Parts: sequence; C-alpha cells; structure tokens
Amino acid sequence: MRKEFGVLGTVSVREVTWSKVNGWHPHCHELIFFAGDIDEFEYERVARLQWQKSAEQFGLQMNERGFQFDRTFGAVADYVAKFGREPQDTVWSAATEITKSHLKQGRGDEHLTPFGLLERIAQGETEYESVFLEYAQWFKGKHQLVWSAGLRSQLLGNVEALSDEEVAQAAVAEDDNVCLGKLQRSQWNLILKYEARGMLLEVARYGDWTLILDFLYCLETDGLPSPFY
Repeated sequence: MRKEFGVLGTVSVREVTWSKVNGWHPHCHELIFFAGDIDEFEYERVARLQWQKSAEQFGLQMNERGFQFDRTFGAVADYVAKFGREPQDTVWSAATEITKSHLKQGRGDEHLTPFGLLERIAQGETEYESVFLEYAQWFKGKHQLVWSAGLRSQLLGNVEALSDEEVAQAAVAEDDNVCLGKLQRSQWNLILKYEARGMLLEVARYGDWTLILDFLYCLETDGLPSPFY
C-alpha cells in the first residue's frame, strides 16, 4: 500500500477514553503524508479492508465506525503542535483528532478522557480515583505522538524536536499574533456544533474578517457540507 499510493509516512496519536458501560477505549488517529495526489476513495477502500482483516485476526468485527478516513487541507502542523477544542456531542473532525489529548474532553457525559477523570475527582467524585490510577499505571512512559521512521527528517530536515518546556516558553514569547475579530458566544457554539474549528482556522489564514463572517453565516443557514472543500 505504501508503494502503491506513495505514502511518505505517518504521525500516530494514541488516545484512550473510559466509560462506565464499556470501560477503556484505546484508539489511534493517524495523519498520513502522501508524495502526491491520490485517489482518496480507492485508498479508503483498500485501507478499510486491511483494517477489517486485522480486526478479524483478533476475533473482532468492524462496523462503519471502526475506520474513518478524511482528507485534510493545510494548518496540519498547528493541530499536531498546539490546538485542542471543547467538544460537545458530535464526532471530531480529522484535523482535530491530531490534537494533544490533554486538551480534549470525551464525548458525552460518560465518555471520559484521563483528564476528564481528574476533573471529576477534583469535584469530589472519588470513585474515579482507581480508574485514573489504572490509566497512570499502564500509560506511564508511553508516547502520545509517534512519527514513522524517517518522516520527521523528510519534512523538517535537521530541525530538532523541542521539549515540552521549550514549546511552552516559545508560546509565551510569541508577540506576533493578529486579532482579526472576536467571536460571540453563539458563534463559537456554532463552530463547536459542527466540529468546524479547523475550517475556521483555514478561513482565518486569509486574514479577512469578512470571510470569517461569511463562513459563519453559511454554517448557520446551510450547515456543514460533507465533505468540506
């Protein structure tokens, strides 16, 4: 598959949520880099079939939610490095899946991320303490972001990866931010409703506030097109 579709490599994000009904739900999101344009529908067909065969080797059956492939456009590095969001009750977009999980919350009230568990514990719900300790025991020392061999050097050359402390210091030092405008709470809720934070950032890259207002108007009147181009 790598040769057929010109796959350069992947960045994998490992995450886990927990619910009272189903327990732990470990899952993986992969950002796939291609050497050029591909037939995305053919790639999805082949990759889905391979994933299904892999699941069957462990006695598992895969429904339509067991595999999802989405095309992303631009600003990918931002998602890998910085951005999170406050999800409500719908599915995440492809680019936001690459966000660091400590900035996320789980889907719904009973699908909790590890830091969602900590929030419940801080609110006095001590029954979650043993659940978080189990997470800490098994995930200690595990990497969340994993680059496939050779991909980092292909994309970034000899640029060295920054530590968490260096990234935090650089973020504090940034003074070149430009305020295009301010969203009202109702507008932000609309963005969250349609899982459109990544699309909002893409529109904002043009530096024109009127384009953002047009985008918000389209969301409000027509909803989110699928797929979004």
